[in-house]
Amino acid sequence: MLAFAVSENRAVLTQNRRYFIRLHRLQPDDAGIIVFRGENDVTIMAANIN
Repeated sequence: MLAFAVSENRAVLTQNRRYFIRLHRLQPDDAGIIVFRGENDVTIMAANIN
């Protein structure tokens, strides 16, 4: 998923903090990784991003 996001110059939105932070350390040239903790409401996540 991160490789695809990098190829498209897109950020990744995830709740899987540990996994994507580890990947970011291996490939720091991503367009961004947005981590949400404990939020399952897509409407709230979208409002927070906006």
